[in-house]
Amino acid sequence: MSEPSELWHYTTFDSLMAILQSQSLLAMDFRALNDTQEFKHGIKVLKEMFSIEGFAPSEHFERVQDVLSDVETRCDGQVISLSAAPDSLSMWRGYSGAVGGNQAVAIVFDVEDLKTLVQRHAENKLSQFSGPRKVRYDTSCLPQLNGTDVQAKLEEGGHISVVCQVNDWIKFTKNKAFREEGEYRLLCSGGVGSIERRRQSYQVVNGEFRKIFRLSFDDEKIFMNLKKPLAIKELWAGPKMNFDKLERYTQNYFSQFGCGRPDIKQSRIPFI
Repeated sequence: MSEPSELWHYTTFDSLMAILQSQSLLAMDFRALNDTQEFKHGIKVLKEMFSIEGFAPSEHFERVQDVLSDVETRCDGQVISLSAAPDSLSMWRGYSGAVGGNQAVAIVFDVEDLKTLVQRHAENKLSQFSGPRKVRYDTSCLPQLNGTDVQAKLEEGGHISVVCQVNDWIKFTKNKAFREEGEYRLLCSGGVGSIERRRQSYQVVNGEFRKIFRLSFDDEKIFMNLKKPLAIKELWAGPKMNFDKLERYTQNYFSQFGCGRPDIKQSRIPFI
């Protein structure tokens, strides 16, 4: 299946205003996602496979146990979640406050622009952003913890290397019940270094250090090096969102920078 050319970020009108004013997205610690079980799902799958396969010899069994223990206790990193599901009822319900409200909006990002920002923006590179990468909803590419390559690595002291391999697999594996979300993720490192503090590449929200993903190369030239200003291809008003309000706000915002606003569309879903 080919990679999508656009990815959706379902959110609220207030969050949209914050994103436009800051010209950025905020990543969230992987362990603090909306569904706190997401991280545990990958660990559970690996532990089940580990117990079924009948690992031997005993020394390797203990080494793999140490790897899984390390992954479970030390897994860090932050994530920005996007979706390949356009105008999705479940996404409006789950991620944009649409139920019982009238503030739901979706930002449609240009994937090529997102990759440009990942690869070329100095602060995004400093925070080690990567992606966007597709989330798996099955156990494909399962780390072969009983394979000869892993056994050799662990015997040679390659514990950290195997932990990183398992860590990466877990961060892009999700329960199949969520398949219709069509999730893609931008991932970055979890730590905040001294250089990053000086550059203000994070924001503290409710006691959480959240990495900043910049959507522009220049605060005054939001279209520099990008196909679309701030990498935004379209904006969608949710099922109950006031279309005119969204149109007025975005028209005024983008006109400050001498460029037209993105296309705005209304959700085709009649109600939530």
